Amino acid sequence: MRRNIIEEITDAKERHSLFSSGNLPVKVRQIEETIDNIENNNSQEMINFIPVQIVALFQSHFREVIIDLIDNEKVSLSEIETLTKTKNIKFDVRTLKALKENKFTLGELISHLFSFNNLNDANQVLSTLLKKDFLNELKGFEYQKVNKDENLNIENILKDKFGEIIKSLDEVFRLRNIICHEYAFNIDLNLEKIKNLWKNSVLFLSHSSIYTSTFDDATPPLSLQELGENSRKRNLSLSEEIDSISEEIISLNEKETFDIELFKSSITKWREYIDLKVNASVGYLQNTELDLFYYVFKNSEFEKKLEDLKELLKRKSKEGLIDQNSPHFKMLINHIEREIS
Repeated sequence: MRRNIIEEITDAKERHSLFSSGNLPVKVRQIEETIDNIENNNSQEMINFIPVQIVALFQSHFREVIIDLIDNEKVSLSEIETLTKTKNIKFDVRTLKALKENKFTLGELISHLFSFNNLNDANQVLSTLLKKDFLNELKGFEYQKVNKDENLNIENILKDKFGEIIKSLDEVFRLRNIICHEYAFNIDLNLEKIKNLWKNSVLFLSHSSIYTSTFDDATPPLSLQELGENSRKRNLSLSEEIDSISEEIISLNEKETFDIELFKSSITKWREYIDLKVNASVGYLQNTELDLFYYVFKNSEFEKKLEDLKELLKRKSKEGLIDQNSPHFKMLINHIEREIS
């Protein structure tokens, strides 16, 4: 049966399968939560599901990079043509018409036509577009020194363990293919192995996200310390916003339909829990990486909390506790949406 490329891409967009790098921490958090649940019940079925999730995360990341390169004209048409020729890809009239009608972009189309069943597949596509070996470039990519007047360089977080990380990624893809395409009973996979594979996957994805973000940047990439400081400032902003929205929710509780002190206590306990959870998640990182990924993970949790507060407001409105049509309520919702976006 002939593939309906147009329907496949539009369906994927509706499912939000094509996501920006800004959503990477959210996806990471979701897998972290799944691993946490495994620790509680030690389900082999859930353990086997993790490689599938990790590969889906990698595939989405690589597609996002391809979309960014093509749609933002960071690569020339000749590289795109070379890439399509490697797979003998040709576009029919219906696909070209859909492209003209802006149902999807050229980058979304090209990224969808390639499968990433292993790391080598992704490397071949990205290397063709970049006209240089993607993995070699990634391995050699170094963060800039903190102060240009000082002889201080930030150690590349992948340099000493690149081989180990690539081996882990190859194993993740291998396990995923077994789990998806075989009805295998004897798979060498346990929680300890999953945690190690996940740790190396996060390191690779984080490093790759920073590296690919520099493709169109005329200025040198920020140092790890500078990236960490930016994330810390973002966290302060999110924290203040959570406090502000919490106070707004309390002020709208005119009918005293919930326990205000309990609500305040829940926010405090939630903050304590997030600190413990994030510290546990980044415990394996080195000092130069710690601040950056600590706040990346923490900001992801804070953004999720803002979403929860938004849902709380909507739910209370449906119960008739808050007037959803009031200017005050609409202002709050718009404010939260701006913070999340």
